[in-house]
Amino acid sequence: MRGHKKQVRPYIDISSDIEPIQQASDILSGYVNRSGITLTHIEGSNRAYYQPSTDIITMPVIGQFESAEEYYSTVFHEAAHSTGHKSRLNRITDYAAFGTGNYSREELVTEISAAMVMNFAGIELPQTFENSVAYIASWSKKLREDIKAIVTASGKAQKATDLILGLVSESNESE
Repeated sequence: MRGHKKQVRPYIDISSDIEPIQQASDILSGYVNRSGITLTHIEGSNRAYYQPSTDIITMPVIGQFESAEEYYSTVFHEAAHSTGHKSRLNRITDYAAFGTGNYSREELVTEISAAMVMNFAGIELPQTFENSVAYIASWSKKLREDIKAIVTASGKAQKATDLILGLVSESNESE
């Protein structure tokens, strides 16, 4: 779950001056259509998360974010989590409690992937990049004893990114 990382504005009004970004929307809708995942938006919620048991990404509405880029950074992070589903890259094999090694590894993979997708879409801003770097650094610290963690996570993130971008077909083979 990424909801604890991003600051999402409390829901005030359904109208918003934040407009979707076409390139990012196309990437997202392409992935949703190819993967069969469900993407839902809940007005008034301040949580963004992926639920593997139901294969659903739940997001606040775009107007609750500080910018469209922050929204896409968050939704691509959750989409990267969904690539770990058993029907895709089969990376999420068991429940990992918050702060454990497995949880930390998954967070590294998904945040690196989100940054890659943002870069590919051409919408990475200094602020979203700095947020990603800080997030990656915070989870890397949890894995200090695993010197290969960032390299391993980067390889898995590339596979997740390729799947989101439609550069490879879906596979349920274990990474």
